[in-house]
Amino acid sequence: KQQYQNDVIYKLTKAAVDFTDREYKDVTCGYLLSQTLSNRLTVIDPKNKAEDRAEGEESCTKIISIIEDMKRNESLAQLWNEMYIYSEAKAYGAVACFYMHVDTEE
Repeated sequence: KQQYQNDVIYKLTKAAVDFTDREYKDVTCGYLLSQTLSNRLTVIDPKNKAEDRAEGEESCTKIISIIEDMKRNESLAQLWNEMYIYSEAKAYGAVACFYMHVDTEE
C-alpha cells in the first residue's frame, strides 16, 4: 500500500461530505448524505485524532437524524422496506464501527 493513498481517500471523503451536505438539503436526498457520511466514518482516525473523533461523533448524530427524517417522510416511508432499509443497516454499521474504533461503550 502506498503512503499517499490514505491522505487522498481522507481528503476525497471529506470533499464528498462537504459537497453533499451543501448541495443536497432535501430529505429525499438523505440517502446520499448518509452514505457519504458513512464512507467518511471508515477513513477517519477517532482514536488518535481529536478532530476526527469530534467529526465522527457529529457525523453519527447526523446519520441517525437523517434516517429518522427519512422514515417520517410520507413518500419515502412507502419505499422504506423495499429500498432504504439496507442503507439504514449500512449506516448503523458504520456508526457501530466508528464507536468500536474510539473504544467507547456507546
